Amino acid sequence: MSKLIVIGAGIAGLSTAVHAARNGYEVEVFEHHTEPGGVCTAWRRGDYTIDGCIHWLVGAAPGHPMWRLYEEIGATEGVRFLPVRKFVRQLDEASGISLEIGADLEEMVAQVRAISPADAHVFQEIADAGREHNLMAMMPIDAPEVTSPWAWLSAAWKGRSDLLFMATHRASTAELRHRIQHPVLRDFVGRMFPEIPFAFATAVFGELARGTLGTVEGGSHRFSEAIAARLVRLGGAIRYQHDVDEILVEDDRAIGVRTTDGAVHRADRVISCAPGYTTIFRMLGGKYTDDEIRRRYAEWRLFDPLALVSFGVKGRWEQLHPETQIRLREPLRVGPREVTDLGLRNFAFDPTLAPAGASVIQAMLGADFDLWHDLHHAPRRYAEAKSRLAEQVLERLEAHAPGIADLVEMTDVATPYTFWRYARSFRGSYEGFLPTGETMGRRVAKTLPGLARFFMAGQWVEPGGGIPPAVLSGRQVVQRICHEDDRPFVTG
Repeated sequence: MSKLIVIGAGIAGLSTAVHAARNGYEVEVFEHHTEPGGVCTAWRRGDYTIDGCIHWLVGAAPGHPMWRLYEEIGATEGVRFLPVRKFVRQLDEASGISLEIGADLEEMVAQVRAISPADAHVFQEIADAGREHNLMAMMPIDAPEVTSPWAWLSAAWKGRSDLLFMATHRASTAELRHRIQHPVLRDFVGRMFPEIPFAFATAVFGELARGTLGTVEGGSHRFSEAIAARLVRLGGAIRYQHDVDEILVEDDRAIGVRTTDGAVHRADRVISCAPGYTTIFRMLGGKYTDDEIRRRYAEWRLFDPLALVSFGVKGRWEQLHPETQIRLREPLRVGPREVTDLGLRNFAFDPTLAPAGASVIQAMLGADFDLWHDLHHAPRRYAEAKSRLAEQVLERLEAHAPGIADLVEMTDVATPYTFWRYARSFRGSYEGFLPTGETMGRRVAKTLPGLARFFMAGQWVEPGGGIPPAVLSGRQVVQRICHEDDRPFVTG
C-alpha cells in the first residue's frame, strides 16, 4: 500500500486525507494543534461557544454541486446547516445611513432607491446578474490535469452563458464603485467586496437569493470534526501536536518529513496543506522555486489579520442584525493601526452557542500582526493589551446596544497571534491571498518546479480562499495522484 503524508489537518488537509484513504492509500496527517479544522474552528469559554470561522458557506443545501462534495468527505454527517437569509447590514455611523442585504434582492434595490434614486440601477444590475447566473455551479470539480478535452468542452458549452459573463466581468468592483454617485453607498460596496471581480460579487448575491448560503449549527468545528471522524473510519491517522520542521527530499523527490521532535516519518508522497510561504521557504528551504513563485509571495496581497473580541451576554439582543459592518464615526486606535471599520456578529440565530436567554456578540476588526506577535513575548503586557482592546470595543458596542456592557458574563479576545499559535496562519492571514482582479481565478500550480512526489493543497494554491476551494483542492490532488498511479479515482 502506498503511503501519503499530509501536513495540516485544516479543511484542505482533511479533504485530501479522506479522498486518499477512500482510494486505498495509507494516510498519516501531521497537525500542529490538538484538534482538526485549522481556522475552521470554534472554542468553549465556560457555558459559551465562540465561533471563529463560517459566516456563510456556499452550497449549504442539498442539490447544490458543492453539497455533493461536502457529502463525499463526511462534512454533512450529523451536521445541521442553518440557512442565511439575512446577509449583512451596512451602517455608516457618521450619516446614520444603513443598507440591509438579504435573500430578497429587490428589497435591497428598494432601499438603495430611497437613499439615492440615481444609483438604484447599479444595484439592480447586481441583483439581476446574481439571479441569472449560477456561477458557483460552474466551479470545476475535477482536476484540469486529468480532465479530457471533450469533457472540458462539454462543460464549457453547457455553461457558455455563465462563462461569457465571467469573462466579460472580470474587472474589479473598484470600477463598479466609480459608477455609484452616493459616497456612502460607494463605501458600502467597497467594504463588502474590496477589489474582487464583479462576477464574484454577483455570484454571492445569487447564492443568497437561491437559499444556498448557510452556517453550521453549534459552531464551525462541527464541520471539521465530521470530516475528521470520516477519515478515522476510513483508516486514516491524525497525529495531533506534531509540528513538521522539514520536508525530506532525496534525488529531488519528497520522501517524508521530520517533525520538530527530530523524528523522521517516511512516505511515498508528501502533500503540504500548510501555509505556502512556510512550506516553500522553511520546510523546503527555498530550493524549489522560480521567479513567478518568488514574485507571488513578495507582491500578492494577503487577507489582513483579524482580532476577534467576543462577549457572552445576558439577553438575546435579536434587534441586532446577525452581521453588521460599521464604518465608525471616530476611528479606534489599536497600537499603530487606526481602525475605521468594525464588524459585529450576533449569534442569537443559533441558541446552542449560549445558555438559555443569552447570546454571543462578536466584534471583528483589522489588526497588526507584528504588534501582537511581539506582545506575546511579554505575557503581562499581552494580557493587558487584550483587556484594553475588549474595553474599547465594548464601549463602541454600547452605542448600538445600550445597556449591554452591564450584562456581559464572558469576554474572549483572539488576536492575530492566536491565529498563528493555533492554526499556524502565516502572518495571521486566515485565508491566504486576497481575491483581486489579478489573483481571482488564477491557476496556481499544486506542484513545485523540480520536486517530484510532492503536492500542495489549500488556501495558498486557491487564491481567494474559503472552504469550497479548500475542499476541492484536496480532492483534485488525490485525483492527480490516482492518475499517476493508474488507478481509478473513487468518491464513494
